[in-house]
Amino acid sequence: MKRFLGGILLSVATVLILLAAAEVVLRFLPVREVVLTRPVAADARPFDISAPPNSTVAYSQSFGLKNARRRRTNNMGFFADFDFEPGAPVDLAIGDSYVEALQVEFAETFHQIWSRQSGRPVYPLGVSGAPLSQYEAYLDQACREFKVRRAVITIVANDFNESFHALRARDGFFHYRVVDGLGTEGGHLQATLQPTPFETTPLRALANSSSLVRYLFFNLEAGNLVRHLTRPGRGEVTRRVEPDQRAFTIGRQAIDLFLSRIGGYCLGPRELLLVIDGDRRRLYGGRPNRYLGAMREHFLARAGAAGFRVLDLEPVFAADYAAHGQMFNDPHEWHWNTHGHAVIAAAIAKAFAP
Repeated sequence: MKRFLGGILLSVATVLILLAAAEVVLRFLPVREVVLTRPVAADARPFDISAPPNSTVAYSQSFGLKNARRRRTNNMGFFADFDFEPGAPVDLAIGDSYVEALQVEFAETFHQIWSRQSGRPVYPLGVSGAPLSQYEAYLDQACREFKVRRAVITIVANDFNESFHALRARDGFFHYRVVDGLGTEGGHLQATLQPTPFETTPLRALANSSSLVRYLFFNLEAGNLVRHLTRPGRGEVTRRVEPDQRAFTIGRQAIDLFLSRIGGYCLGPRELLLVIDGDRRRLYGGRPNRYLGAMREHFLARAGAAGFRVLDLEPVFAADYAAHGQMFNDPHEWHWNTHGHAVIAAAIAKAFAP
């Protein structure tokens, strides 16, 4: 019995030593860090949904820590190499991780290429995971903080259903709260835009501080499995490979609600450029994304009818891909790469050309 217990203790001690050694080694490597760690209160302002101000965040991809880089945040917690000045006359780029764009250097982002082409400062307001509802919230505060002249809002596949509080992917964003009617056809959906409180628990803070946990969670993507096992209900309609009809209905409701509200701030429809991503999987010869296809069709029709400037990236990407055969994202990463950002910047400049 003593020999058996001794063997167990030795095995446990060996595992702990190996884990401790891995933690020490990974602390010297560019393991991806957590962006959203700021608490969000019930009375939060939209710009509170950002990274800690004046900090640096490490980024890398996959098992081999590919595309490693460090990006800094500015005085307001957004990823920019310059501070935002209250009251400044600016253009905006609003979105999620595609505007945050940790995958490329700041100077290579579409908004900063566009800034150099236009000769105007462009302030990027983007954070990973933000849905349509958060984009509206950013535009609301930006109109009060700055003298906004134009804005680009990027729209991607997971922006729609997650805008609703009932189907949110995570807390800590502004969401649309609906009394009833969500997922039912017909009628105009009434909703309020409110922050969903979020606070980092001690256990989460401990996990965030561990390089080993972050390596497993982000670089090895174990986090996707954890989210699937621990939160099977929330946001389920957006994660299904083949969404049901209710998912399509909710997505269309999110689009209609968003478009009916964003024109009510400081910019008219012609000063807003809505940029919607294309189905790049289909472009590369893969299986079409039925959900994205349906949302794109509805978004393009409704936004155009409402008088908004709309930039559809699908024909832009298709033409460039036919000419050069170069992907707009890296094989191991779905966000736009440097080539994708350059192509998008040129399309934005053309869309705003007189």
